[in-house]
Amino acid sequence: MTLNYPTNNSFFVSAAGRRLQKQIEMMLAKEDIKNRPAVLIGAAAPFLPAFEQNRPDIIAEKEDLPDNALIPFLPAAGSVSFAFTAVTNQSVADGVFPLIKEIHRILKPQGRFFLLIKNTGNLCPLHIKEMPSFSARVICKNLLQAEFLIKYQQGILFFPFCGKIFDKADDCISALKVKTGCFSFFCAEKKSFIVQTNETYNSARITKASVLTSPRT
Repeated sequence: MTLNYPTNNSFFVSAAGRRLQKQIEMMLAKEDIKNRPAVLIGAAAPFLPAFEQNRPDIIAEKEDLPDNALIPFLPAAGSVSFAFTAVTNQSVADGVFPLIKEIHRILKPQGRFFLLIKNTGNLCPLHIKEMPSFSARVICKNLLQAEFLIKYQQGILFFPFCGKIFDKADDCISALKVKTGCFSFFCAEKKSFIVQTNETYNSARITKASVLTSPRT
């Protein structure tokens, strides 16, 4: 049986939509988002219960993205602590890859980006007419290419059906840190420094040694 929702709103007011909101609320409860500068791109609905508990200072908010690659409404580089994006409409889906790079630019070092996508790799029969789907693997690749550090990837809503038994089943699987459900939720962090590898360290030592042992003129 396929579950069909004609609009995003009809999904988020359903039992399955409220369960998704609850799981996001539980994950964001661990974050220090209250009164911190943040941006919100895409639908606010997935984050509303979490924001009711700990409201960030939303300094820029947009449900849709422009058709071109320019995103003029975003704040200055290094000015926000958190960014929240739910890919719930086609305009955000079309611009999500440039958006990932722009979010990296505007975040402070160690700032965090929370990204929700409807996952193409799930086994659950869930169809939301207005909401596009993405490959979690492709999103991971783009986050890494933008030089984010992926703190975690959490699957959400494994059984999008009504009933307490499905609520409990979802909670049990979520506790196992499964990465993909009907949705995937990413927490990505902007790196605060460049990690020095052994190779670069050894190269630096060789260069220094060469300077010290070279004949003086």
